[in-house]
Amino acid sequence: MIPVTFPQANARFGPPPELDGSQCLTIPAYLGKVAGGSLDGSDVVVVAWKPSPDEIELLKAGQPILLSSVGGLTPHFLTLDFEKAIRPS
Repeated sequence: MIPVTFPQANARFGPPPELDGSQCLTIPAYLGKVAGGSLDGSDVVVVAWKPSPDEIELLKAGQPILLSSVGGLTPHFLTLDFEKAIRPS
């Protein structure tokens, strides 16, 4: 999967100091606050990824989506809807 920009993106995560752009992609992101619900006001980070044609075929064949988080909180959920991403229930 490759990181992609989206209309609400307001930040970019670049490579760590020890890597350059050829070793680590810059990731567009939305940094904001959860709006509503029991998590109202909590920090939220949203990033968008687009599967390659080969990955789409793997998904069609039933391959699961694996999420990995290095050095931080694991993702809480996956959605295709930005409004749901900033208003989790």
